Amino acid sequence: MMDILLIGLGGGIGAICRYGLSVWLPFTTTFPLKTLCINIIGSFILGVCMGYSKQLNKKWLLFLTTGLCGGFTTFSTFAFETFQLYTLGKYMMIALYLLCSIALSLLAVGVGYMLGAKGVQ
Repeated sequence: MMDILLIGLGGGIGAICRYGLSVWLPFTTTFPLKTLCINIIGSFILGVCMGYSKQLNKKWLLFLTTGLCGGFTTFSTFAFETFQLYTLGKYMMIALYLLCSIALSLLAVGVGYMLGAKGVQ
């Protein structure tokens, strides 16, 4: 039961952080730059947590990864914004968004993991 509460608390905090960041970021373009930034940041945080996971107990790991990062990142928004670009006929923008989302999120999680693992040493 404690695991569920920790995940819920982390998810709530992550969602509030996502909303706050989306309001704070000054971008107002057709290209979904806010969602891209949020997902890259979330991937980096997840990478750091997983790289450092041997030092974290299971409860902290659930709170930070499944909860906080899960509530912060926005796959459903990513999917909807991609669909919106499709309905606008912005096919090159879709390709760029998909490429940037995947490549930059993978890069961020990898760098985060290496930094987290380095912090263990």
